[in-house]
Amino acid sequence: MATIRPSSEIPWGEGVLLPCVPVDDHKLQTAMKVASLVQAVLDPTDLENPKITASDARKRMAQQVRGKVQRSVTGAKKSNVIAYGQYILEGFRRERELWDTPTMQLFREDSVELFKLPDGNGVAFLLSPGDFLVNTDGETQRMAWAWAAAREPEINNAKVAVTISHGRSVSWARQIFHDFNLLGVRPNVAVGISMDSSDVATRIARELEERSPVLKNRVMQTGRQLGQNSTELVTISALRSAVVTTLIGRTGLGLGSKPIGEKLQGIDESVLLKHVLDVWKPLLEMLIPEFNRRNETVVSAPVIMAGLGVLAHQTLPNPPRSASTEQITSEDVQKLISQICWDRSARNEHGQPISPWEGIAGKITPTGKFSIGGIKEYGHAVIEALADPDSEAGKRVRLAGDAG
Repeated sequence: MATIRPSSEIPWGEGVLLPCVPVDDHKLQTAMKVASLVQAVLDPTDLENPKITASDARKRMAQQVRGKVQRSVTGAKKSNVIAYGQYILEGFRRERELWDTPTMQLFREDSVELFKLPDGNGVAFLLSPGDFLVNTDGETQRMAWAWAAAREPEINNAKVAVTISHGRSVSWARQIFHDFNLLGVRPNVAVGISMDSSDVATRIARELEERSPVLKNRVMQTGRQLGQNSTELVTISALRSAVVTTLIGRTGLGLGSKPIGEKLQGIDESVLLKHVLDVWKPLLEMLIPEFNRRNETVVSAPVIMAGLGVLAHQTLPNPPRSASTEQITSEDVQKLISQICWDRSARNEHGQPISPWEGIAGKITPTGKFSIGGIKEYGHAVIEALADPDSEAGKRVRLAGDAG
């Protein structure tokens, strides 16, 4: 363990003493106020600006280290700062019931000086005015805290949990950046959705699962797709996609797993839930035979579920349904799809593989199997086939059903 000097040797007036818990000779854990954090961990966008670093020796030195252990503030990293900052802001204002931030990982080459606190209870380290720390992980979070504090000054007094690695080389820090960012396994979308309780579409999807006799205990929570021998009928991702398009219509086709709460502001969630249940429970009952042979049908595919959601959206009141979107009943939805053939594939008179859904919901692969496509690619074609029996796509999927 690193040497801990007595309190009598504390150089009062030369910096800020921060209580901490030493973990080993090169690591300590502490909590820093946001105001102190943004002073010690310099703004990365400033450090990437040559005009600023040219006139500031401390920032120039910080960038010399940071440039070797962090990636630039561009692309997704840059765009995520505002979303992360808004998340922090909502949590701090108690507009978001469930929220938290992970422990931030910081680094400095020099070893820190540790001192016994005057009361003998604990240890502190000295953070001098010229010192700087660099993120090996959590740099976006650091920028998000600063963004939030600029809009809510009280956030400067909030405390952030940090781990500081010190007395290590820059090459060590660079390797740790690699390990943190590349060795961890990012959860797939299904896992992320199944763990989320902050988004209205996810909450309603869970309620639909719980209240539908067809879906109860039959929704895959963690996998990206159903296996041949899966006992589940549909993935949570596909079910949420259906709920998203039910709530906001065609707009939902391009949103993926993004939250949709902002698009439904001012509408009572309990009212939305009621309408979703009213249209989807009987629809699912109607489709039980197709779900039960899901390996042979397209019905459980996310693109089909999303397309059905667009039909279901037309049964909702205005809002969220726009005035320009024709309103239909739940019975109308069932009638529209009653003659559809949901089979993935068949064979023509020459024994060649065909599918009524080819070019509508997917394609035939070189091996002769029908491959389901994605929502963004095929969503609009699926909607046309489901909603318009007189369209070419609509006739094809229904003609196949009549032929059978």
